[in-house]
Amino acid sequence: MNQEQPEPSFQPELVEVLSDLHVRLAEVEGVLAIAQRPQARPSEDERRKRTQEYIERDEKSNETYAQIILAIGYAGLFTLWVQLKDSIPAWYYFFTGLLALISVSTFVIYEIIKVGLAGYANSKWSEDADLDIWWRQRMKYDEVGRKLWKYFYFPCFATGTAAAALLGIRLLWNCMRSALIYA
Repeated sequence: MNQEQPEPSFQPELVEVLSDLHVRLAEVEGVLAIAQRPQARPSEDERRKRTQEYIERDEKSNETYAQIILAIGYAGLFTLWVQLKDSIPAWYYFFTGLLALISVSTFVIYEIIKVGLAGYANSKWSEDADLDIWWRQRMKYDEVGRKLWKYFYFPCFATGTAAAALLGIRLLWNCMRSALIYA
């Protein structure tokens, strides 16, 4: 007995789905073939431009981070300064406040100069001007601002750190003195 197996018959809907699947797989294979082709290497100018854009983004994010940290630091410094007002001598209070004021003033003056440079660069642009020329001009003024920071950084940092250190020492002294009284 030789039994022949009947040929499987496909339903028309299944044939249509399989055909559609075959077309889609062919499209995916085409996209994969294109994606696997070696990419053209960017030119030296394009690489420099991308690198410069990355550096600019990185500098801006670092600058924003530094400004946030400085704002938090100054808020903490002045809060501590006000809280210690009644427990430190007047000359000490004045001297730490003066150091903190010099630090914050130096930082504010730098920020005003930097914003002024950016505003000046922006004011030189007119609507019919070439955007690339304006961008190069703006970057030139931003670079001037970055170069100026090295002259403002040390006085800002040194006086702020000195004020914070003096207040920290005084706070520690007050804590130790209070602990000895209650001991």
